[in-house]
Amino acid sequence: MKVDPQSTDWRSIAIVYLAGAVAATALLKVSPAALDLRAGFGIGLSEVAWITSIFTLMTVALGVFIGHWVARFGARKLAGLGLLAMALASIATLFAIGPVSLFFGRMMEGFGYVLVLVSAPTLMVGLASPQNSRLVLGIWSTWLPAGGVAIMLAAPTLLDLAGWQALWVFSAVAALIALALLTRVPLPAKSGPLPAVNLRQALAHAKPWLLGLTFVFFTVQLYAVLLFAPTYLVQEIGLTVTRSTLVTSVVL
Repeated sequence: MKVDPQSTDWRSIAIVYLAGAVAATALLKVSPAALDLRAGFGIGLSEVAWITSIFTLMTVALGVFIGHWVARFGARKLAGLGLLAMALASIATLFAIGPVSLFFGRMMEGFGYVLVLVSAPTLMVGLASPQNSRLVLGIWSTWLPAGGVAIMLAAPTLLDLAGWQALWVFSAVAALIALALLTRVPLPAKSGPLPAVNLRQALAHAKPWLLGLTFVFFTVQLYAVLLFAPTYLVQEIGLTVTRSTLVTSVVL
């Protein structure tokens, strides 16, 4: 089933937005769990930095190519694949026996994250009428704060319940629920593969590179605060985990 190109399917847009928020929880769950991960795996801040930053590195490395895949294979299909990858990676990481397996679990999860991050806004716009497309993109811009606040507020309870593993179980379950809902989203009216794009010609334009560089600077500042704020607030300021995540959620 396909949606009417002149109407806006708000229910389906909400489902796709949820997928983005779930991706945000996967990105930021390491932040409140950092102290628990350091104790459980015997790692330092440098290793935690690699585990947290792998999502960003994979976005930089794969974002352009995955955008090409979205145009070729369709946004809904790749968004679903991304959610599945995040769920499976979270489950696999529960059996990590050391920092290396933890890192590779995050790498697989990061791949799913990039798939969702790139395909979700494309799918949302495809589900909206031309008059509402800008509004939908504006709504999409809140995916990171929404998912980040959710995981920051849930983290203290989950950590008390079963340590860092509870956060990974939460992430896997959330991704599977979002995937189940995504299967009910109809294909946009202009779904399916788009006309072939010459990637070499696209990369030859300066404006996309300048826009990308702008987001690099923005991301460095934002993630430096969000990913390490809870650890800093606990170790240096003396706040509890609950208060540190609450303060971080205010920043979001």
